[in-house]
Amino acid sequence: MKKIVIMLVVFIIGIFIYKNMHEIYFSKNQNEKQIEGLQRGDKLKKFKIYSYPDEKELTNEDFKGKITILNFGTTWCPYCLEEKKEEEIFLLENSNLVTKINLVSIMMSSKKEIEKYLKKHKFTMKIYQDKNEKVGDDFFIRSTPTTIIIDENGVILERYSGVTNFESIKIYLKELGVE
Repeated sequence: MKKIVIMLVVFIIGIFIYKNMHEIYFSKNQNEKQIEGLQRGDKLKKFKIYSYPDEKELTNEDFKGKITILNFGTTWCPYCLEEKKEEEIFLLENSNLVTKINLVSIMMSSKKEIEKYLKKHKFTMKIYQDKNEKVGDDFFIRSTPTTIIIDENGVILERYSGVTNFESIKIYLKELGVE
């Protein structure tokens, strides 16, 4: 009798676990875009960022008409630092290409943190601030660095999470006819 009760309890627990895992799996797949964020082919959401240090407001309308690379990072992320170094080299070595695209380096950090970061690492590139991480939230940025490439009309062409190799971006831009 004791064995039967134990088997029955194990069976009921197994059904409960299966049912919950099944619901979690299917609800994730139904809402996959929400969980993963904006993806290739999606229209860019409206957003506002602020230039550092003068805090001039810019919106997505300021970037229309050119391929735009949005590069999201934070001051505390070692991978973001690695990518910012590569981005700086890319900007310096490809000045002719940079005039044909918008390369927008967005830091999801406070103005004070950005100031310390730039002082320490001596970057010369233009940095934009995502105040209160609103843009990061709207774009479902869940890990940094994240890079989003957008066409001239505001449609997302690519989205990369993790460190982006800017040589690969250069090749991708060439495939798009931007040299």
